[in-house]
Parts: sequence; C-alpha cells; structure tokens
Amino acid sequence: MSHSDAIVFFGAAGDLAYNQIFPALQAPVERHILDIPIIGVAKARWTLDQLRARARQSVAQHCGVDEVAFGKLSALLQRRITVWKTRSEQHLVRERRL
Repeated sequence: MSHSDAIVFFGAAGDLAYNQIFPALQAPVERHILDIPIIGVAKARWTLDQLRARARQSVAQHCGVDEVAFGKLSALLQRRITVWKTRSEQHLVRERRL
C-alpha cells in the first residue's frame, strides 16, 4: 500500500472544516494511523495559531479534546492562505506554481 505525503483540505476556515473535518482528524491521530502533515487551505488571513485555536474549538464542541491526540494533530496542522481577486490572478498563481 502506498502512503500519502500530506492531507490537503480546502476551506479550512469554513463551516465544513469546523463541523466535520477537524473532529474527524483527531481519531486517526489518536490511533497512531495519521502522522503526515495536514495542510488547510483558506482565503482567510489567519495565522497558524488562529487556525489551531479554531481546530481546538471545533474538536471541543463536537467530540471532546484528547489532549495528547490534539497536541499531535496541532503539530501536524499547517496552513496555506490563498487570496485571489480575479480569474486572471488565479491563472497567474497556478502558472507560477507549475
């Protein structure tokens, strides 16, 4: 079985991440089956600490925080900010990354 290098999810500052994704990530970390970077992509200009705080609030509200597992999850969590104003700027960003 091949392994992934990272998990990337879009909308990291949104409701779906808050209600579903962050709570779902704690269990595999707790079971030691998730140990790769988790990259959240969002338009929001949050710092990594703000994203981690949002993830903690989400987990606390939806499934309860396991301090050890959440500490590992928090360490794996990274963020990417994507700010696009126009379609032409989206195209330019894509070209630069290729």
